[in-house]
Amino acid sequence: GGRLGSNYDKGDRFLSIPAEILDTNVTVISSDEGSTLFIKNDNSLWATGWNGYGQLGVGNTTDVNTPTKIDDDVSAVSAKSHVLYTKTDGSLWAMGRNDFGQLGDGTTIDRYLPVKVVDENVTAVSVGGSFSMFMKSDGSVWSMGSNERFRLGYGGQGDQHTPVLVMNSGAHAISASWEAGYIVDTNGGLWSFGNRGWGRLGEGETADRRSPVKVVESGVTSFASGGEFAIFVKTDGSVWGMGRNDMGQLGNSLSDKYNQPRRIIDSGAQAVSAAHHHSMVLMQDGSVLAFGRDDLGQLGLGRMLQTGIPVLLTETLAPKLGE
Repeated sequence: GGRLGSNYDKGDRFLSIPAEILDTNVTVISSDEGSTLFIKNDNSLWATGWNGYGQLGVGNTTDVNTPTKIDDDVSAVSAKSHVLYTKTDGSLWAMGRNDFGQLGDGTTIDRYLPVKVVDENVTAVSVGGSFSMFMKSDGSVWSMGSNERFRLGYGGQGDQHTPVLVMNSGAHAISASWEAGYIVDTNGGLWSFGNRGWGRLGEGETADRRSPVKVVESGVTSFASGGEFAIFVKTDGSVWGMGRNDMGQLGNSLSDKYNQPRRIIDSGAQAVSAAHHHSMVLMQDGSVLAFGRDDLGQLGLGRMLQTGIPVLLTETLAPKLGE
């Protein structure tokens, strides 16, 4: 309970239509495995929800039912059963589950309070299944934690308890999923590494990849990875996806997986978001489309079980592109 940060969790517990939790000032949010962390426009970091590994950074493993302030001067956050966040000075901080060294602090000890991992120059973070990724201002990409199925992408075989280099330079954005990692470079090229299962790497399901392999040459402007799939937007506003599709999370019901990128929406998109088995697309006109699993109301469409057809969630949730 408490992942929604309000009393909405009581009684029915599952919301099947959008409900307002906080009315203003939230600029960044990350939520997974029952834990929610968000940043307000004053750069303060707040947490609520499940805290079984101390990932909410409150000093214990007690669940948090209302939003609680964790830190100040925070610029980015990524949450699962472990959490990474960056501060405005470029430092990297971590807390929560650490059994594979995914916090990068050189130990395998769970941390109930934030611990500093890198002193400066970190610009982006993304946590996956028992591993973590971060990007530095020089365009380099680093990872740490479990290396099962080569999810760390550094070319070696062992788990890593401190950060290891994945890409020297040229990165623009990163995304970690359960057993795979993704990098978008400065030209919009898309790279993937790790577990090939369900075709999530987009390289034809040929082999697990121990280092990044390029699967899209250029033009990627927004990217998101789900549980075992990934979706992205290209410069022409089209939406593409690859990987697991058994619940329609890639926007159709024709196949349970796609091992190379396939087009989902022809044009008009500006950004995408992905969770375990569902996807959402922010269109350029400010509307939001949703598709995939909906048995717990995760699409906000009234619990229609699942849909492989993009369905309009709202016309007014987000501003139009350029506003």
